[in-house]
Amino acid sequence: AVSCPYTHLGHGIEVELDDSDPRLHTMKLNIRAYVYDHRYASAMQTDILRRTRRELIACGVLRNRDVQLSIPN
Repeated sequence: AVSCPYTHLGHGIEVELDDSDPRLHTMKLNIRAYVYDHRYASAMQTDILRRTRRELIACGVLRNRDVQLSIPN
């Protein structure tokens, strides 16, 4: 989120990881950041999702076929 060109860096960025149900073998990663202009909100979401996916795959945390990323409503 810090490197996203649409992030308003004057506000805080929050990151939350939830793995409360280990039976599902899933984790939920929430990233909250402010966009500097509301017209770029969807572009910011897409940029952060793509960067997150790329980095998790590059680090070997995820395999490309296992990734399901979604944009919250």
